[in-house]
Amino acid sequence: MCGIIGGNWFTSKKQTHTHLKKIIHRGRDASAVEKIDNLYVGHNRLSIQDLSSSANQPMWNEDKTVCIVYNGELWDSTYTKKLKESITTSFKTKSDTEIILNAYLEFGTDSFKDLDGMFSFAIVDTKINKIIVVRDYVGELPLWYAIDNDGKLVFCSEKKGLPISELYEKQIKAIYPGTFLDYNYKTLEHNTVTYYKLPNEIINDDRETIVKNIRTMLEEAVKVKMVSDVPICTILSGGID
Repeated sequence: MCGIIGGNWFTSKKQTHTHLKKIIHRGRDASAVEKIDNLYVGHNRLSIQDLSSSANQPMWNEDKTVCIVYNGELWDSTYTKKLKESITTSFKTKSDTEIILNAYLEFGTDSFKDLDGMFSFAIVDTKINKIIVVRDYVGELPLWYAIDNDGKLVFCSEKKGLPISELYEKQIKAIYPGTFLDYNYKTLEHNTVTYYKLPNEIINDDRETIVKNIRTMLEEAVKVKMVSDVPICTILSGGID
């Protein structure tokens, strides 16, 4: 769990840090804010994959034209491995953050549908003057945003990090699962894009096959979530689940 924040509503690094501190509980391993053109992005890091400082965020591409702040984790699945193998851009870290960044550099927003994990992130692409604010296809991780009456954007992992007192409550919205906000920070034009739709095919297998497949998928789902460079603990509930 990390925390992200940003937008062109902020006017200084100090102001952005003030709001970023409101969600410091989401990650205390590193905290930083970057000014990019006329906007700011910030990140509180909870280190899970690649504990080195080179994996800290905000993370830039090599020529510092594209930047990402990211909360989440990509699973160690065949989907992630296939995506990484398709990327020709060289990797400098072992972090899943860089997988998302490099996938965007090569495939653009089409890469979002191939991300297997839980995530919310924002990519600033200075080549097209856009910030793209993305939430995972299930909506497992939260992401809130608001656009004020002047067209200025602010987003955060939690509502408490937003400057609510300066914005109307009704202007605060959630990025819906499987969608991203496409926002031009120069023209202030924006729209919401759906990048993922749940499959709706009907399965006609017999009961025995369905039970077997469910068990296989459950085992695989647990296995791919065990990727971590820090110790893993398991918490079991006493409920029927």
